[in-house]
Amino acid sequence: MNRILLLAGFLLLAGTNIQAQETIDGDLTGLGVEGPLIVELVQGNSNQITRVENADDVTWEVKDNGSLHVKGVEVGEGEDAPRIKIEMKALENLAISGSVILNAEDGIESEDFNLAVTGQSIVNVKLEVEELNAAVDRQSILNVNGSAEEVNLAVDRQSIANVKEVEMEEMNVSANRQSVVEVGENRDIEMNTHTENQSIINRN
Repeated sequence: MNRILLLAGFLLLAGTNIQAQETIDGDLTGLGVEGPLIVELVQGNSNQITRVENADDVTWEVKDNGSLHVKGVEVGEGEDAPRIKIEMKALENLAISGSVILNAEDGIESEDFNLAVTGQSIVNVKLEVEELNAAVDRQSILNVNGSAEEVNLAVDRQSIANVKEVEMEEMNVSANRQSVVEVGENRDIEMNTHTENQSIINRN
């Protein structure tokens, strides 16, 4: 009897840790994530979402423009934010808002890549693209490495962007309202910069 109870308890415990995986049909090229959420983003052979932890109430829908929109749920004080994994075959547009932590450090390849990060969110991403257009706003943080022939970057409202590890040929960057951009030193690139309201573009 004790062995039966022990086995039943083990199966119940194992069941609580099963990661639900959902495949999404369609040719998607865009992703919008609204927090709070913790996201691992990878580029692969399918479009799918895996609910990793505390994510039963996370919702998603495919928009008419071919973008996947994922929405998190509010959590109580002391509770962990929902955690999910998103796999996409192709990605050209990524919009992050509302206290999202997104890691895409395995790399995303695209011709042109448009990225918007806002609402106290954090994005860590490796990119292999020809052109990167990025906007970071409202106390958000963007860390990028990889390569891009051209980088167009706007950072606003006490946000931080770090592109020191990006190999690039040309960069156009603006920083406003106490924002910081880390570019790095000894960069042999064509650069156009603009700062306002106690912002810094750091080349050290």
